[in-house]
Amino acid sequence: MIRKTSFCRVFVLLLLLAPWLVIAAGCGPNRPEVAKVKGRVTFRGAPVASGTIFFWPETGRPARGKIASDGTFSLTTFDADDGAVLGTHCVTIEATIVHDSGPKPTSMEEEIAMANKGKPNPQAKSFVQQLVPQKYSNRATSGLSATVKREDNSFDFNL
Repeated sequence: MIRKTSFCRVFVLLLLLAPWLVIAAGCGPNRPEVAKVKGRVTFRGAPVASGTIFFWPETGRPARGKIASDGTFSLTTFDADDGAVLGTHCVTIEATIVHDSGPKPTSMEEEIAMANKGKPNPQAKSFVQQLVPQKYSNRATSGLSATVKREDNSFDFNL
């Protein structure tokens, strides 16, 4: 009797779990195929020292990469450094530095006190420096494109 009861319990348990196992087997990342992409961005022959580069596919998720101080980048779409989806992309580059000549806080308390004043320091002069012309940050005006293929891709953008 014990064997029959144990068998019945196992059988019922399997019947209850079977649909869930079938559903779970079909669930997984339904992602488009990507390929590694790296490269370098220069402006007037010098490396662009910081910024972000975007690869915009015709449809789907764009890829992005941080530009390192030597101008190099690698792209990420879903997972770190996985690359970009296959196909043709519009490329944009955002590269700016914010300069602030105002006094810098020397402690957390001083930073909080400066923030609580709520008024900007009249002696502080902030400005944004474009490292590349602003047209490259807009998809409509960048004029940059790249085609990602099923291989390791390398693109250099000499602006």
